[in-house]
Amino acid sequence: MLKLSPIKGKKNFDKIFAEAKKFKSDNLNAFIRFRSVFPNDECIPITIFFAVSVSKKISKKAVIRNRIKRLLRESLRYAIIQPNFCESIVIIENVVLIWRKPIQSPRLIKLNDVVPELFDILRSAINHYKENVNEISKKNTFSNN
Repeated sequence: MLKLSPIKGKKNFDKIFAEAKKFKSDNLNAFIRFRSVFPNDECIPITIFFAVSVSKKISKKAVIRNRIKRLLRESLRYAIIQPNFCESIVIIENVVLIWRKPIQSPRLIKLNDVVPELFDILRSAINHYKENVNEISKKNTFSNN
């Protein structure tokens, strides 16, 4: 069972940015930190800590920035319930999503625009983890408490 929880605290963000791997797509950047320890009991929910950011450079209007953030959060929720991602996404401990594409109106961006971007990044992160599983497990010693 997967659970999403927001990242809080400057120290947590600093450690994530220092230790995370950066993934890019056309409109989205993601800093993803992989899990080094997995819980033994399957009844314990696995928590993925996340943060979403949209710069004022993208849009001066808060309405547009907030809509993009809502869509990013919803697409992440959608990703963790997908059968093809559910089992492989547990390797991710922290995700910071940063939107990069300017948008003029809140009506111009839909969930169908955001979900494929996030799925591409998650696929590349999962593939990166599978290729470098030994290096990643040695690097990660930080835990979110």
